[in-house]
Amino acid sequence: MDPFYYYRQYRVLVCKSCQYAIQPTHIAAHLRSDQHKLSRKLSEEIANQYQNNDFADPRTELIAPKDIITPIEYLTIYRDGLKCSYCNYICRAIEVMKRHQRQTHNIRAGRGRRIAQVEWTIVWCQQFFTGVGRHFFQVQQTNQSDNPPTDATAQLLHLVHRQLDQKEKVIQEKKQLIRDAEDVTEVSPWLERTQWIRHLEGQDKASMVQLIKPAQVDEMELKEVEKSLKRLVEKARQTILQRRISTFMLHRLESFHSGQDAAKPFHINMNPQTVERYQHIWSQLLVYVLWTADSDSQLYRLKQDQRSCMQELLVAANRVLQYEEEELEEEEVEVMQKELDRSCLALRMALLDHRLNHDEYESAIVSCLAIMGLEYIPGSSTTTQYKFKDSAQVTPILSGFIKIAQILTVQYCLEEEESNEVESCRELLEELHTRFLTVGTATPMDWMLRLRLYGRGIIKRLTAEGCINWIGDTVIYQDIELSMLNFRRLVHQLVEETQSVLIKDLLFVEEAEGQLPTYSWTELKDNPAKDEPGWYFVYDQRNQMHEQGRWLLDQILQTSKLADQFIHHSTGVWKQKRVNDYLDNISYFMEKLLILIYMTSGQPARSREWLSIRYCNTEKGGHRCIFVENGLLVVVTYYHKGYNITGTEKIIHRYLPQEVSELLLLYIWLVLPLRQQLQQLVFNDDEIPTAFLWSIDRHKKWTGDRVQEVLKRESDRLIGVPLNKKTYRHIAIAISDRYMKRTKFDKDKEEKKKDLDENE
Repeated sequence: MDPFYYYRQYRVLVCKSCQYAIQPTHIAAHLRSDQHKLSRKLSEEIANQYQNNDFADPRTELIAPKDIITPIEYLTIYRDGLKCSYCNYICRAIEVMKRHQRQTHNIRAGRGRRIAQVEWTIVWCQQFFTGVGRHFFQVQQTNQSDNPPTDATAQLLHLVHRQLDQKEKVIQEKKQLIRDAEDVTEVSPWLERTQWIRHLEGQDKASMVQLIKPAQVDEMELKEVEKSLKRLVEKARQTILQRRISTFMLHRLESFHSGQDAAKPFHINMNPQTVERYQHIWSQLLVYVLWTADSDSQLYRLKQDQRSCMQELLVAANRVLQYEEEELEEEEVEVMQKELDRSCLALRMALLDHRLNHDEYESAIVSCLAIMGLEYIPGSSTTTQYKFKDSAQVTPILSGFIKIAQILTVQYCLEEEESNEVESCRELLEELHTRFLTVGTATPMDWMLRLRLYGRGIIKRLTAEGCINWIGDTVIYQDIELSMLNFRRLVHQLVEETQSVLIKDLLFVEEAEGQLPTYSWTELKDNPAKDEPGWYFVYDQRNQMHEQGRWLLDQILQTSKLADQFIHHSTGVWKQKRVNDYLDNISYFMEKLLILIYMTSGQPARSREWLSIRYCNTEKGGHRCIFVENGLLVVVTYYHKGYNITGTEKIIHRYLPQEVSELLLLYIWLVLPLRQQLQQLVFNDDEIPTAFLWSIDRHKKWTGDRVQEVLKRESDRLIGVPLNKKTYRHIAIAISDRYMKRTKFDKDKEEKKKDLDENE
């Protein structure tokens, strides 16, 4: 049976079971998805049947009937469409309609304080596409025909369906409201702990979420406040990164217990994306407070000092807006911005310094977090488009809130000292830390710390969602299918290609055996205890490898063909274009080598771990990461994703197969010295060579995005399966679980052995 129906009039292909149109380039992928789960071969056969059909392009064409017609077969009928009274725009969410009328028809409807007439009508509607090209169009309400059926049975059906439609509409409206549970067993332990349902009972979900959305174009005051927050967070980050405060303050700030210092100092080494995400959480709080502080439906209580700080913030924001269009001196603008920033910081401190003696939801922070706990459900078939987030989704939000609260407190203390309000910012921090930054203070921070701890406990106890499936020897992750035959083929072909690049393009020989300096894997030695800067196994005198440091350079100079390519004989000047081509070949080789090591050294490490590998010892970084052991190269990764948080290293030994070990050995031993020599001779580089194996290239930096790009390129080119880092990480774990035996670690045995060693 054909799963699709082609509408020639509209030039679209509709999936009968999914009830929406499929883009022509996505037919095969759609058939392989979870809805159909067809094999790659069958999916492509069906897709090929439609390759000659004329398809409309939803990215450039508006695909919809010109008139109001009867519902189109195989498309979902939505009975909750909202049609704008001023135009033909149709959507299915009240907040979307409000935004349309505000932006298109200049009809203003505020977030709780401003009310205006918003008009629309309920219609039936359909859509062809759910993603790109999504557009609702009105259709006739067929069960409300002007000519009711005359047959008694048909009349009865018509009456019952009409009554049912009315009841369903009422039910959907009720679902939009947050209601308490009918039975205690209905509420999850997480929601029972948060008490979000009690706090938001009777509120419309969509309206609540609207209260924490970013400032709109016409909300100039909020825009200025958001800019102020961004400046404050960056200033606070720099205060800590530049160590403008003592390490004693950082140890106190890291602790969540009153009067105690943490074992490690507070860290702020976050990437820009994380900082922006955490900053957005606090922006939502400010928007919420400024919109609802004067609302009759306020869900929290502002203390007098909090209300005063809010008023001062609005005055400062208005002052900036008032003089924004005037030509002011840079110093005058800076003064006004500093005043705004001080007011903004004062409000944050006031919101944090809130003793909750009765109900925790008296706090604006705790109330705002309840609204942040609502999650939008995209593609919902009903008007109920929001649900509560689980603990795994909320704990990162709490962490972001806590982190920004900590750094802003540090900035506040420093500014108080600089303005001579206090004698010591350290003493002020200790006071504020005891007052509202720790557990046991009955403050918003205390509530967040307890809830985060509880949420992390739930996450540890829950079973992770399954995402791997096996069919024979083919592993399936989402829409990626990888057979073990293809996996082996990928690794083998990649090894062959990488060997070819190394031997022919970098070492300039036809084959390794007999034309390169000799060595024996079984006789290679290493001294892991050697910690001299710049030392690695090539310098071990037992290996007699260091003498070959200029072997490849001599080969170029002594081989007339190569010498003609690289250097002008008469002047001794190197030909920079040929040298650049050689360096590009090195980059290409290193890309392939990285993917080989990534896929053959056990469970894949993260990109940052691979890119931090050092081939030799350094003064600052300490030991190298590559060693020789039992005829194999061992890559030891020290850096890991939790390094910035814990400040401790997790040492992981990764043994490379001999084929990959040989590629890495020849590069470090023969090619890398030439690369460094060319940098010195051709580009007059007299800096100390970097110890990092994957350092900066001529064109690109080595980043996680580049690793992802190379992995996808090579896997797609060689076996037609575009892998990315996340996909391969899941697949590698699945392969290990299925094909590798696990041995249990006998802790008692190890402890006994340790005791014996200590007694000897």
